[in-house]
Amino acid sequence: MRKVHFDVMVRSDEWIAVPAIRVFIIGGLKAEFDRLPVGVIEVVACIARQESQEGLDVLIPDPALCCTFPVAACHPARVPHAARSVPAICPFTELRTEPFSKSVITDAATFFCALPQEQANNLANGLFGIYTPPTADPHVLDNVRLLWPVLWPFINEDTRRELGVKLARFRANADKDRADRAKELLELVDGGAAYLPESDRLVEIQETLEDLKRAHQGTNNFYNEPPVARRLRDVVGRHGEVPGLLTAPYVATLVDAFLTNNYGVAWNAEPYYIELIKRFDGPQAAYALRSFAFRSIRPKLSGTLSQAKWGELVELVAPKLTERGDRVMLELVRAFTGTPDKLSADTKIAAQLKIWREAKGI
Repeated sequence: MRKVHFDVMVRSDEWIAVPAIRVFIIGGLKAEFDRLPVGVIEVVACIARQESQEGLDVLIPDPALCCTFPVAACHPARVPHAARSVPAICPFTELRTEPFSKSVITDAATFFCALPQEQANNLANGLFGIYTPPTADPHVLDNVRLLWPVLWPFINEDTRRELGVKLARFRANADKDRADRAKELLELVDGGAAYLPESDRLVEIQETLEDLKRAHQGTNNFYNEPPVARRLRDVVGRHGEVPGLLTAPYVATLVDAFLTNNYGVAWNAEPYYIELIKRFDGPQAAYALRSFAFRSIRPKLSGTLSQAKWGELVELVAPKLTERGDRVMLELVRAFTGTPDKLSADTKIAAQLKIWREAKGI
């Protein structure tokens, strides 16, 4: 027998039969069970921790004597008989005692694939809770950082948003250390930045837009644009949600990059631009349709390549335009026979543009 320390709050009312396990609660309380709730199996498997926790010292048999079936992932009815006969140890038993090897991470990927949704979400909350305390050991942080990107694809949308809410709560409580740790985890994975609190996302999006401007306007833009474009996609998220204050600069910067610099297409960045444009909501699409009048856009529309890309842009945003004024403008733009740099000179288009600007207070 050996003793392993876990910080956990058991909230499950499901039960599963296991051999007697002695649980010593810090403070001298002692209990001995011949059947335990699934949540306690998660303690033994070292994968659970909730927001409120008690410190538990759990005595378990030597791992060599235990099966490796991940009981924590299973409803009692799905646990094989062999797994019920001994305390189960999942690959993460040593989370708090030693660094993970590559083989453990490989095993983790297989383990996560088999997790029911609820257990994947619980595991995410558990790892999040282990990572954020400022007293966490460095090797524990390393282990969580290794597991997190592997687990992330299996976490559902609600849980991802809850993690962002926890970060916001840390900010509200002036708990900078925990907030910084929480932000590290969300920014570690593709798309994680989209779940940052609104204030964090505003700063992240603003900084990324500035970086994209510099990359697009600078030398060697074909090489420098793709990683920044990917970062913008990640921070904006799968639903294209952008704080209202950033709608105009977001659309202007994205359209500017999509239209190219007239010297060539940044092929490795363009898929990100198209993906983001396809995520535009109605107001963003309305801005994009009228971007021919933006001071940052108008000059480049005299170039042949940008003119071709303008036609592509109009068709990309067209399905998103549902308001009557936007549909009128769309038909006027489509019917215009000149080059797009002359759109602002058309009297009907100019009149519609004025109405829109007045309505938006621009």
